[in-house]
Amino acid sequence: GWNDCRSDTPTNPNSADVLFISSLIDFIIDTYQADSGKVYALGTSNGGHLCIRLAEEIPDKLTAFGAILASNAINSQCLRSNVPISALFMNGTSDPILPYEGGEMAFNRGEVLSTEASVNYWIDKNNTNTVPQISSFDDIDVNDNSTVEKHLYLNGTDNTEVVLYKVIGGGHTEPSIEERYNSIFLSLTGNQNGDIEMANEVWAFFKNKSR
Repeated sequence: GWNDCRSDTPTNPNSADVLFISSLIDFIIDTYQADSGKVYALGTSNGGHLCIRLAEEIPDKLTAFGAILASNAINSQCLRSNVPISALFMNGTSDPILPYEGGEMAFNRGEVLSTEASVNYWIDKNNTNTVPQISSFDDIDVNDNSTVEKHLYLNGTDNTEVVLYKVIGGGHTEPSIEERYNSIFLSLTGNQNGDIEMANEVWAFFKNKSR
């Protein structure tokens, strides 16, 4: 796993993952002349928690981040930055592993803030509008027991934005129309939404942002 912000997760490694990712970014920019103003971090679950850590500890190297099935740690070992950075969250309200309303994660994986409190943290950091633009996606898959709302907070410092994809009835799964979890996995994770493509939504948020 990744060494993320949760200090109360005994299974997290002690590896210097922020240093690793920071060095990897430098290597890619230097070797392939990548655009240093368009660097995006995306992760799911433990990977999403790591992206939160990257946004706190190396925000000058990132343009935006996406935390899928992840929330801010209550007992955090991470440094905190005042640097604004665009943030995306995509969490299910019926997630049996990451509690949407906050609290203890399953499998002794530490305590997290609620999704709403996590989003508000980044709204405050970025000084965005506090009233979102809310839109709902069509319920394409009527058998997935879930729907999706998008809450977009605009006009942050340095043109930053914060967005929440609230997957109502969704579990610990990435929403996807094409990439479907099998039934055995879903018995552990809860519902998978089939109304949006997670990757497409994240890229739509990332692609026009630069530093």
